[in-house]
This record gives sequence, structure tokens and C-alpha cells, in this order.
Amino acid sequence: KLHSFPRCVCAMAAFSAGRKRKRPSLGLQLQCPCCYRPGETFCDAFTPEDAARKLAGLRAMMAAHCVDAYIVMSQDAHSSEYIASADERRAWLTGFAGSAGVALVTFSEARLWTDSRYFLQAEEQLKGTDWVLMKQHQSGVPELKDWVLEHLAGKVVGVDPLYISSEIAEEWRARWTSKVSLREIRQNLVDAIWFPLRPEDPCQPIVVHPIEYAGEPVQSKLDRLRSAYQEEGAEAIVLSALDQIAWLFNLRGSDIECNPVFFAYAVVSDDQAVLFVREFDDGKQGLSEAVKSQLEGARVSAQPYSQFFADVKPIIAGKKVFIEPSSCSMAILDLVPPEFRVKGLSPVETFKAAKNEKEIEGLASASKKDSLALCDLLALLEDQVGNADGERPTEASVADLMGELRKKQPLCVGDSFPTISSVGPNSAVVHYRPEKKSCRTLERDQIFLIDTGGQYKDGTTDITRIVHFGDPTAEQRRFYTRVLQGHMGLARAVFPDGTPGLMLDMLARQHLWRDGLNYGHGTGHGMGAYLNVHEGPMGIGGGTVPGSTIMGNERMKRVYLQPLKAGNYVSNEHGCYKDGDFGIRIESDLVVIPAQTQYQMGGRDWLTFDYLTLVPMCRVLIDTALISPDEHLWLDGYHEKVWKSLEGALTSPEHTRTREWLRRATQPLGL
Repeated sequence: KLHSFPRCVCAMAAFSAGRKRKRPSLGLQLQCPCCYRPGETFCDAFTPEDAARKLAGLRAMMAAHCVDAYIVMSQDAHSSEYIASADERRAWLTGFAGSAGVALVTFSEARLWTDSRYFLQAEEQLKGTDWVLMKQHQSGVPELKDWVLEHLAGKVVGVDPLYISSEIAEEWRARWTSKVSLREIRQNLVDAIWFPLRPEDPCQPIVVHPIEYAGEPVQSKLDRLRSAYQEEGAEAIVLSALDQIAWLFNLRGSDIECNPVFFAYAVVSDDQAVLFVREFDDGKQGLSEAVKSQLEGARVSAQPYSQFFADVKPIIAGKKVFIEPSSCSMAILDLVPPEFRVKGLSPVETFKAAKNEKEIEGLASASKKDSLALCDLLALLEDQVGNADGERPTEASVADLMGELRKKQPLCVGDSFPTISSVGPNSAVVHYRPEKKSCRTLERDQIFLIDTGGQYKDGTTDITRIVHFGDPTAEQRRFYTRVLQGHMGLARAVFPDGTPGLMLDMLARQHLWRDGLNYGHGTGHGMGAYLNVHEGPMGIGGGTVPGSTIMGNERMKRVYLQPLKAGNYVSNEHGCYKDGDFGIRIESDLVVIPAQTQYQMGGRDWLTFDYLTLVPMCRVLIDTALISPDEHLWLDGYHEKVWKSLEGALTSPEHTRTREWLRRATQPLGL
């Protein structure tokens, strides 16, 4: 039975012939949201100007499709964390711009689930709307799957199978059993009301990632991949994750801001490899000769992206197919009969995470260059904020300046994510993004946080530093020092090969826990080599939620129980946030390397971290009464390393200010 809705103005408007828009991958026609009738064209008179009208339009589409609720995920068709503007469906619908979150709409409610990184941001951006914020992993707040089971028993929940991972969908179905029906709607209902305002799907040129940076040819990677899936009993593998595809074929793109990836699918079998790219779609420019030559050299054929769902069927027909549930959508899973599915962590994800010698060389080079750029910025800010007569920089102007300084470095492509530049209470908003019209000015008596990263052709970086330009309070110094102690604890860790990130997380949080403090985000994430700033399969974290939550969350178990291996490139990211006052976060980039230990008990190799980031800690925020002699020695040793590594690049007159600032910032504590 369809729900009844009042007819809106577009019911009386003339339909616009020929305005049908199709999603190439599934060939689905969009329909008018408010006066939907199967087969009719989209009504251009529908103008969703605010949250209420967007919800009204979506609910009309829900009624037309006979569902009681509709779920909108954050990711694109490839389960990407960072997405193109054309895929920002959840952000457009809700007004919440954070990168993580799930929206659920019923005929009477609209709820948004997100994690602690975005609580303050979401509260502000949802203010004055019908959206209710659901703070994930907080006491008394049910997970989406549990809320649905309690409130929608006997109901039908709709979802677009192209934009939800098969892992999440199967987790929901296992939780709901027959009590709630999850229906695949192969027409995206948000697109129906977003059209024709939705941006065009991006298709930027694909370029070769040279072997001097990649360190391994495409054919070698394909050989390793085939051996890996064959060991699992498969005869082919379907790849959907964009960074996996870029890594496998030694190609890069720019379809998603700050992420050097391109939209593609790939299928590899024992006798062929096929890459499906948008540059082969109708009306597109095609691949460059350099890209064609690289693919042909590895016996890889290229096909149109829009034909993937049709053309992949004969390639995999009758074969055992390896599928990674966390990155492959429900729509991809539907291509493979259950008896032919081989599920697991993609071998490409594991290969990509273990950086080779050339990649590690590039990461060290990129880290040095990005550290120089950040030191240039901090030296300049010290002068500008300390000058009582000068114009003070703003959060937004500092973010822009950071990008300008970074681009002066060799091989720089751009930022690896939008710079987080925040002052005072804004620094307590974990993923704050300054707006030029409303941002704060840097002041001598307030904490300043900058979280920034760069994309270089030889590597990717992610650095966070805290500075104070005046006299910090005792509380600020205690918070900072506790965070710094955890940062040092992880950086100095020695552990047996195969240790998961969950076991290392205690090293990062123990000093905060002594004071009854904590932070709600993870401690470390994997990073790419001129690829995404966040990548898997491993992560360091888990200490912000009870063990029962981890046990019931497949993603947490997969990430935090994944063993760390030599060559893994991870962030060391600790924080503590006092809402409405200030936030502390320190982040550097580390590579897992073999450790030299006096003994080798247990028959396993031992590992430690090589600390690549070269930016000093904030001396005025360190409470030396709290740190141990060993921590004191580590800090002095680190600062000496920073000076020796960077001072040779600061000999020109234009770097005089930075050189003088760095010399002061790297003096031994107490001097």
C-alpha cells in the first residue's frame, strides 16, 4: 500500500521530454520524486532547496517503491572513504559534511549515525533540521542495525546495492533475520531528487606511476595476485577498491580530490586481466599512449567502465571468484552465485600495505619535504602572531598558506586531504574545516592545531602538530604532555612480528587513562605510497570502546586484529579534546621495520618503527615534571635528528627565519 502525500507544485508542471538520465553501470532510469509514476520522465520543477523538501522528496520516492525506510551510505560504488562530489549523496541529503556517517529515513523520522570525530560538527550542521544525531559507540546509543530491529520489525528497508558493501549488507541481514526485510532498489532514490543538480561523474586523465617510485612492475604484481587467489581456491578475482586497482596497474589519477585514484573496476583470471575505466566510455578522451603501452606490456585489456556489469559476466562465468566483502558492493556480489564465491581480504590490499624498498625511500623523501614545508609555516606564524601591530592570520588563510608552501617542494602534487587548521575551541572539533567567512583568528593565548598532509609523486604524508604562541595554562600543558607520552610510547615500541594494532593501542592511551582521559578516534591508520592517506588492512586502535563492541563489529575486528608487518606505513595519532575549550593531537608517520633485540625468543622476528616525520614538538606545552628520564632522552634525540636532517636544506637566505626557528625548537629540553 502506497503512503499518501500532498501533490507539490511539480505535479502541475509540464514534464520536460528527453531529460532522462541513466546510471551507465546499471541502466536505470530516474523518475520524478513527488509525482512518481513508472515510465514517466523526471520533473524539472522539483527544486530541493532545504532539508525539509529533500526529505519530502525522498519519502515520496520511498512510497512509490513500497519501502518503509531508506538507508543512505557515505561511500561511492567502490566503498571509498573520500568520494567525488557527484557521490556525496548522504552529505547532500543531510547537510552533514563529515566523511563518515549513515543516514536512515522513515516516514516519520530521519536519523544520522556518525562517530566521535564528527559529533560537534554534526550537531552544528544538523541544527534546526529534522535530523536526529546518533552518536556511535556512546552509552545508550544503539547501532543502526539494532535500532532498525527494534523500531522497524516487520517492515521493509530499502538500499541501493551499488552503494553498500556486501559485508555491511550481510551483517545487517544476519542481525535482522526474517524480522526486517532488506530490499535492493536498483535506482538510487537520492539521485532521483538530486537530479539535475547533481555534479557530473568525474573522468580525469589516467597517468603512469613510474617504476622508479612503484618499485615493482605490473606483470610481477599480477603474477603474485594470481598465485595468491589460487591458493585460496579461486580462479579469478574482481577488484572494486580504487586504490587497489591503481596500485596493481601502476597507474594514478585525480578523479577524487586529494586522492590520486581513478574510477575503475578490474577482473583478473588465470588467462586474462581486464581494466574497466571511464576514459573508454562514449565521448571520453581514451587512454594515453603511455598508459596503453604499460597495460599492453602486462597483457591487460581496457574496456568501458559503463559496461562492467555486463561484460564481466562471461569472464567469470563458471569460475570460483575471489571477492573482498569490505570493498565489493552488493551489486557485485550478486554477479557471483553463492556456490562460486571465495571471500576474504584482497591479496592486493595486503601486498599494497607492505611497502617495498623503493616505496619506503619515496616515503622518507616525501616526509622530509613535507616536514620542511610545515616548519616554514610554523616559523612564519610565530612571527605573525607575535607581532602586535601586524594583521593576524586566520584559520582559513593558514590552511591556504600551508598548501602554497607545500607546492614549492619538488614532486608535490597537492594536499592529501583538506588541511585542518583550528584555534581554541575549534581545535576540539576533530575534523574541523575552516570557512573563510566564519573562521577564527590565531591568538597568542590560544591553542593552535594544524593537521595536514601532502601528495608527492614519491609518497603521501599526514602530520599534526599543536603550538601555543604565548603562555599555556597548566591544564593545557598536562593534556599535551599526556598525549605526547602516548605518542612516544608507540613510537618507541618493540613487538613481535604479527602483533595486531589492538595490542599496541594501550601504549598510546596508558598515560591519558591515568588521568581519566581518552580520545574517541583510532590511534593509527595505514597510509598509501602516493595513494590514499587512509588505507588498510591494518589499524591501531580499539581503546575507545568496550571489548563487546569490538567483538560485535566486523570492521573493527578486521582492522584492529590485523597483524602489523614489516613495510607497513602507519600514522601515530594521539589526541585529547576538551569540548568548547581546546583540543590536542600529535600525529607523525611511521614505517614498520625489523628490530635488533638482545634475544629472539618465541621464534618470531621482532619489529619496531622508523619515525619519518621531522617536525619539532611544542616546547612550551611540555610539562617536564611528568615525563620520565627515558622520555626526556627520546625527545632530545628526536629533536637532534630533526635538526641534522633539515638544517642542510635551510642554508639559503630565504630560509633564514625557518632555520633560526628550527634551531630554537630543537634545543635539548631545559635549555
